[in-house]
Amino acid sequence: MHRLALGTYNFSSRAQGSYMMLLVVISIGGLPIFDPAQLLGPSLLITVLGLGVALLLCRPQWQPDFLRTPSGFLKGMAAMFCANIIFLVGVFLGFTAILNLGLPEPLSRSVSMLLALPTVVLTGLMWITAMLLISSKPAGGAPKPNHTVEPEQPPEPVASPRDLRQLRLSRTS
Repeated sequence: MHRLALGTYNFSSRAQGSYMMLLVVISIGGLPIFDPAQLLGPSLLITVLGLGVALLLCRPQWQPDFLRTPSGFLKGMAAMFCANIIFLVGVFLGFTAILNLGLPEPLSRSVSMLLALPTVVLTGLMWITAMLLISSKPAGGAPKPNHTVEPEQPPEPVASPRDLRQLRLSRTS
């Protein structure tokens, strides 16, 4: 169960990173290059932030340990919190990409909702599998204790001082 949940978590993380890269490309393609007042505003900031998050998700060696393999309560909760932040950045990045294209209002609203759907599914899957990783045992967990009962042995008799003296003398000679 743990390996399946971890594999699903890693898949959804990388898929979300790839999807965000696609949204970054769409957003960069629609940036208002010839209008500096709009270029240096929130659309460029969200695009750069989305690029950073997408690169972080696509490259597991750049991820912190709690985001790469969430196991244990604190790491799992941190991964769930990061999945929420990734969701917000992904949705804002999709909305920004559509706004940068300059589509008419009803069409842009519908397309932006469709662009948000994969982000909702993938980050929701990240969140649920992180929650499963909190509650499941790691693969190859702790060894099971041996519950066999050994019969009690009677205590060995205590040696008398005379026997100890003979034992000491036998060692020195």
